[in-house]
Amino acid sequence: MNPKQIRATTTRQAFWTLDPFAVVRPDDLWYTRLETFFGRNEYGLSASIGRRLESGAGGPEFIHLGIVGGAGTGKTTQVRAALGKNPALVPAWVDAQAAFDTGAFTYSDFLLIVVNAVVNTLAEQQLDVPSAEAQLVHDWFAEELLVEEHRTQVVGEMKAELKGKLGIPLLAKLTGKIAGLLKSDNEYRKEVRKRADRDPADLLRRTNFLLDAAGAALKATGASRKLVVIIDNLEKIPDRGLVDTAILRRAAEICQLRAHLLLFFNPADHYAPISVQAGDAYPILTVPVMPVRNANEGPAVIHDSAAKAVRAMVDKRVDAEAIFEDPENAVQLVTRYSGGRLRDVLHLLRYACELADDGKATTDDVNRSIARLSAERSAMAHPEDWPRLAEVRRDKKVANRKDDGYLLLHSLVLNYDGVPWWDVHPLVAEDTRFKEHWQRLSGVTSS
Repeated sequence: MNPKQIRATTTRQAFWTLDPFAVVRPDDLWYTRLETFFGRNEYGLSASIGRRLESGAGGPEFIHLGIVGGAGTGKTTQVRAALGKNPALVPAWVDAQAAFDTGAFTYSDFLLIVVNAVVNTLAEQQLDVPSAEAQLVHDWFAEELLVEEHRTQVVGEMKAELKGKLGIPLLAKLTGKIAGLLKSDNEYRKEVRKRADRDPADLLRRTNFLLDAAGAALKATGASRKLVVIIDNLEKIPDRGLVDTAILRRAAEICQLRAHLLLFFNPADHYAPISVQAGDAYPILTVPVMPVRNANEGPAVIHDSAAKAVRAMVDKRVDAEAIFEDPENAVQLVTRYSGGRLRDVLHLLRYACELADDGKATTDDVNRSIARLSAERSAMAHPEDWPRLAEVRRDKKVANRKDDGYLLLHSLVLNYDGVPWWDVHPLVAEDTRFKEHWQRLSGVTSS
């Protein structure tokens, strides 16, 4: 549940308005167009997505695009901004963490969840599909995927509730039941998967049948309206092997889907893949962390543009003069130690406000917040990661190796754009274990 979007004037209010996990949409009070503070080659996703999803001569009918970026870098907000600029695009959102069994999902799960998202979007848009199409989709789900016992119980109850009328409301309930089964570890799920996996080509064909029907329903309300399916939070799934098997290896089939599709991948999927590189499977756009400095500059350097962007983001949520004893210094500190990762900006400021209780957050509170989050983030590093982290700091590069994939997955290493480069997260660089290895490798004291 999102906190109320107000501009806090006390640290107790700021604890909530600085929530790092609050969903922010382009028309919200808290939304900040951060890309306006930077050059196009440095930062900003929404313009690039908008261009690719424009309907124009020369482009393909449907775009299937991978968005590569770590958790907490603002990908979802920038995608929302891009879609919001084009009212002809109708988004069907899938939260991968909520929709998939993140411990075990398959290619067929992926397609069935896409179907559920599309049907739900049509229901939200109060659109229906012709009865013939609705009957075919219903029969396939009810007759082919459900075992008789479950079909009799589930379909019977739904038809009674909706007075037997066949259309999107009934399909939404039916596909929702199927999607729910895919999250439960029982015999019904095993049977659904077995039946769905019998003929993957037929599953894809039937999914496209629904997508065509959805596209026709949207065009009936506006000639250029198109569906965009967004698989959000896919980058947060810890077992990248599942993403590799179900989505990256099946790209040739997934790219046959007859709708725009945006898939969120972790940098590990692109720069240190298990088998198939995200960029070999799909056209990609990368979302770096905010550019706080250049590759040839030391970790203490903070660009004015980055500090101004952070201050703008903070000012949307709090009255900084009322909340922080020294607002400018607080912004400088969190800009540096977040490394440009937006979620960490909020984490750092929020805990400082919690420490302040009813008074203003002091510089000491901000420093204690930095120390706490540094310890939490560094705890994710394996003992053997520390010498590798020192090498990344020296070389500003990552490699296609399993340990680098782990560092990227858990934001121990951050990626920056322009000419892409990488560095150790500043919070991790504060750890004495990193400093020891860095001093050994470089012959100088870590700053």
